[in-house]
Amino acid sequence: MLVAQAFDLTLDELLVIYRVQFAVMRQYENADEYDATGRRLPNTVRKDPGAKELRDARKTHDGTSPLTISWKVDNGLATVTKTFHPPFTKVHREEDYRRAWASFTARFNAH
Repeated sequence: MLVAQAFDLTLDELLVIYRVQFAVMRQYENADEYDATGRRLPNTVRKDPGAKELRDARKTHDGTSPLTISWKVDNGLATVTKTFHPPFTKVHREEDYRRAWASFTARFNAH
């Protein structure tokens, strides 16, 4: 952010760079969700272990209670169990960029 401003880029130019140069990261971030503790939920876009189990469990989840899922790893030799805590939220990188841009502009253009 600060480097973009140091190079006299506009916010719109920075967002275009993010969209064009980091398309795969953007795709992952659009699919990513995080629980209330900051843990990323497994998802099928990243082909994470546990993603299918989570997707199935969410079909009947009430949306407010903790969600515990288990899945097999190591060719079925071990089981992983994790609990995720709602609310589940997505990443909003472009909105984060806008807020940071405004903050840095106010902070450093005032001097």
